[in-house]
Amino acid sequence: MTSTPSDLPATMLSTSKRALRSALKKTIKTIPPTSIASQSQTVYQTLLTLPEYTTSQSLSIFLSMPSTEIQTTPLVRHALESGKRVYVPYIRPPPRIADDAPPAAPAPGVMDMLSLSSIADLESLSRDSWGIPTIPEESVDNRRNVIDEMIRARECGREVEGLDLVVMPGLGFDTRRNRIGYGKGFYDFWLERYRVRGLGRVEGEGEERRRGMPRLVAVALGEQVLEEGAIPVGEKDWKVDVLVVGDGRVIR
Repeated sequence: MTSTPSDLPATMLSTSKRALRSALKKTIKTIPPTSIASQSQTVYQTLLTLPEYTTSQSLSIFLSMPSTEIQTTPLVRHALESGKRVYVPYIRPPPRIADDAPPAAPAPGVMDMLSLSSIADLESLSRDSWGIPTIPEESVDNRRNVIDEMIRARECGREVEGLDLVVMPGLGFDTRRNRIGYGKGFYDFWLERYRVRGLGRVEGEGEERRRGMPRLVAVALGEQVLEEGAIPVGEKDWKVDVLVVGDGRVIR
């Protein structure tokens, strides 16, 4: 499901988001590591019983920063042990616009979802400058890229098997399930690429835009969830389907 766009002009929307990001980052810095660990365990146990997770066969899961968000490594391990097809984010340099349009790529790079084959594969990943376990560049070509697989299936006339579920992060959320990220646009752009290039669906707004997409489940610390309507959103922002919170709430 997509967000209801704000009536704010683009410049005011950008300013509002920038101020909110700054406030959220300050709040998150005050959360004790013990609270993050406890909330992460609550989210993990909740996800294991969530229908969106239990019924999924193919899913993507973000790999966490070490100290400022819900920790997802236990979920990745569980998914691999359960025989699910697991994909994780990989950021590559932005392509030329002609190679990947529409839509245009965000300036910092383009996120792909690449396959993770095993727990040993997970444990072999080195951490980047953010402390996030990251797929090494030299192994990228040997991994499945979910959007590329979908494109090849469509071109060959085969059934397109995409993702059932995307477990995604965010800097903040509100109780209407609106999301604000860190300002790079990685997930909003990837979801649009999945819809346009993977599913081959250029047109569509509102609920029609959501047709055929995987379920979007976000995880958050309790301190990251704000009151209804507190997150300013634009036309390119995607609302999540389910928000699983470290205080035990499941917001649908």
